[in-house]
Amino acid sequence: MLPQSAARLLALTVNAILVMTISATAPLASRSGPAWTPVIGRPVAVPATPVPGKRFVASFKVTRSDRGTPLKRGRMICDPSIASLVIGHAESFRGGTARLSLVVPADAAGKLLKVKLTIRVAGRSKTRTASFRVRESSVPVTPGPYLGLSQYGGPVELRVLRDRTLTSIRVAGVPVWCDGPPKFAGFVDYGALTLPIGADGSFGHQGSKTGSVWDGDVEWTRIDFKIAGQFHTATSVGGAVIENYELNIDGRHYRCSSGEVKWCAGYGRLAHCSFKSTTTVRRE
Repeated sequence: MLPQSAARLLALTVNAILVMTISATAPLASRSGPAWTPVIGRPVAVPATPVPGKRFVASFKVTRSDRGTPLKRGRMICDPSIASLVIGHAESFRGGTARLSLVVPADAAGKLLKVKLTIRVAGRSKTRTASFRVRESSVPVTPGPYLGLSQYGGPVELRVLRDRTLTSIRVAGVPVWCDGPPKFAGFVDYGALTLPIGADGSFGHQGSKTGSVWDGDVEWTRIDFKIAGQFHTATSVGGAVIENYELNIDGRHYRCSSGEVKWCAGYGRLAHCSFKSTTTVRRE
């Protein structure tokens, strides 16, 4: 046995070592802080119900579980899908908000759109899945060729595909007026353009091209175009186009426009209409 004085000295030494150990490790525990995970809130969707052929945006607020404050860093992984097929989309994670943007496939009416979102940060992760039922098509559309006329009597052709898209749009005999002597009849050809048809039967597109294209003595430098339309029944459609041009002739610059040109077409046959109820497009 140790003498009483030696035992007391040993006890004091052990206590000192314990105090030093606790003091040394306490700051490390303090620095690591309590455990936390990302928290993904309920999605905010615009529109609330996805529409075939239209853009759909879903936003999720992401916070820290320990503080409730926005999580401003981390990696976003998002896989929107319909029938297990991932849909092309754009995504971003900024300021505590995870955002997803996509165009709903035109043939997705009535199907379930699933959005699986995962946020990863500092070895922690959280996943949330949200589901949205795509709106049923209110206007049926018959696939196949359509024939019709413009308001100036020019022939109109287009084709509707089985995936509820529209392509091969051609409108002939479109008159174009310029801010000067030139006046000519144009031929609108959107053959390579494919447009999704919305659940309400509507479609539309606009675009522009610039450059330098010579045709004889005429240099074409810019074209702006718009097209919009609406299926009124499963076999009839009407719409309008606008074509704006800029061109040079003999060193002089001209601005030209077709104005709004209305048209209509019917499935498999030449349609006739009064052009009073067709969709219009606004001229800028």
